[in-house]
Amino acid sequence: MQEPHIHLKDKQQEIKITILERKEGQPYGMDDNYYLPVKIEYKSKRRNFLYDKLNIETYDILEFYCSLDEIADKKILNATLWFYEPEMTIKIENINDNFNLILCYKENEIDESEIKITQKFTKKEFDKFIEKVHQGCNLWIDDSELIDFREYLNDIEDGYYDEDLTKHRVAEIEFKNSGKLYYYLCEDESIKKGDLVVVPTFFGKETIAKVIGIEKFAEDDLPCSLEKMKKVIKKYVKPLSDKIGIHSHDVTEDGFGFELLVNFVFQKNNKTELSIKDKNAYFNIYLNEYKDVYLDVYKDMLTLRPNEMKITKGLWLTAQNVLHVGFMDGKKKELKTFYLNILDKAKEIKKHWIGIPCVLEKYCEINPKTMFKIALKTIKEWIVQNEDYQMEVLFCCPNEKLYKRFKKIYDMKIG
Repeated sequence: MQEPHIHLKDKQQEIKITILERKEGQPYGMDDNYYLPVKIEYKSKRRNFLYDKLNIETYDILEFYCSLDEIADKKILNATLWFYEPEMTIKIENINDNFNLILCYKENEIDESEIKITQKFTKKEFDKFIEKVHQGCNLWIDDSELIDFREYLNDIEDGYYDEDLTKHRVAEIEFKNSGKLYYYLCEDESIKKGDLVVVPTFFGKETIAKVIGIEKFAEDDLPCSLEKMKKVIKKYVKPLSDKIGIHSHDVTEDGFGFELLVNFVFQKNNKTELSIKDKNAYFNIYLNEYKDVYLDVYKDMLTLRPNEMKITKGLWLTAQNVLHVGFMDGKKKELKTFYLNILDKAKEIKKHWIGIPCVLEKYCEINPKTMFKIALKTIKEWIVQNEDYQMEVLFCCPNEKLYKRFKKIYDMKIG
């Protein structure tokens, strides 16, 4: 049985990584084998798994292996080998001739239960580890190819390839529901993975697609000839009407699922009122009535000063979180700052969909139409200035009458 190239073990867990042979006795070269098959075995008291159909680029693993000698000789201090499916990194570092091999593993990007194993080597132990790795290399690449690859890496380090070859920035594009990737030249450095872009289709029309990745290719390595490569036209920016909306009823009545629901807290005549009504809890809480029931939960919220904020977990289906904000003392000039603080806080806690209530006359001294105009203008400017951050805001009117009044302003300001 073939021995693993990397074998890490501690008291709690063990992992083995083995580069497999495709055909017995056939050496592996870079030219005819772009990928190498890899097997990963993991055992612990809590879980076991085996991946035996993984692939890694030959170039990546050769570069990693060739860097081991340089780490031992202190020419470089660390090197990292990456796997993407599953998500795993293997890092080797040299700290004053004490060598650490650190492996971090997650099944995917959103997996929070990361596996981490660290193994320490002395200089003598690390030299033995390198010798074992090189023996494993002989199963899939011969010595002459390894020597050629080392020279190739040296040429890259000396800058020969970078100076002689023009690199073309290419975006991997996925169209909605297509399931396939297409390559487009992308000269705009601001466009990155995850962005939406406008691209030409095969039939000459323009459409919106998503950037799955960004790569740089020498001209000889492009997926097709440079003349035939289509170009990304521009980054797609959602129209403001898709980012700022207005709803004709209290969101709690229709069961909207917001990431963040804003709740204005008003203090007036020794009485605290809330701007939203949640069927479970956020329901016109007064300091004198319901005091015994709510004081423990809302004791901080009930005394919020102007512009002070407190976040609580959302109840029922309305929102993941509720941002309680102390309303200012009816000063028109402070309104802009008031709304900016809300948006900045939402960005800080990484929320992208917010519900903001429209305010009735009884809650404040400012005319509601004036307040709504300032709110629209402020939020519009914030979204334009923060176009790289996805933010959607829905204004929620408590009744149809207020909605009709505000809808005219919304159509004029947003369209």
